[in-house]
Amino acid sequence: MSRFLAALIALTVSLGACAQDAAEEAGSTEETPATDAATVEASIRASADAFEQAMLAGDVETLSSMYAADAILLPANAPRVDGLEGIRDGFTEMMAAGAPTAFSLDPATIVVADDASMAYEVGTFSWTGPGPDGTEVTDTGKYVVVWEPDGDTWKIAVDTWNSDAMPGAPAAVEATEDETT
Repeated sequence: MSRFLAALIALTVSLGACAQDAAEEAGSTEETPATDAATVEASIRASADAFEQAMLAGDVETLSSMYAADAILLPANAPRVDGLEGIRDGFTEMMAAGAPTAFSLDPATIVVADDASMAYEVGTFSWTGPGPDGTEVTDTGKYVVVWEPDGDTWKIAVDTWNSDAMPGAPAAVEATEDETT
């Protein structure tokens, strides 16, 4: 009986090792990311292009669909927004004033976690569109987006941006002759 038990244990260990080897070859272990960094980066860059097009079209549904259900939006000079419904409402309010006439993103840096459990993107933006008083304004700035996998796609988990110009900053004052002496 003890030989039988020893043989059963040896067989179980051997089959387990074979199954582990097969899983590693197939890329399905937890230690091996299901998606490589280059593929994730390409997906995020494609999403940045789609985001630009949706902004220019005023397409709130496409913009909203890029965010995770529990996403957090940290807009410049505005309160934090939690969840997809709040994000959709924010884009709806923004587009009610008019879609931008020009919008571009430049995702300069994209870093993917070794286990492909998240990625972050750092870049710059340029936006031209209707200002609060209805006149056209242009703004440039920087942004950070945290991405998370959602099945075969990547969704925005956290999004924040701010302008390069400080809001309400006084215009530069030229030094007068009295100030320089």
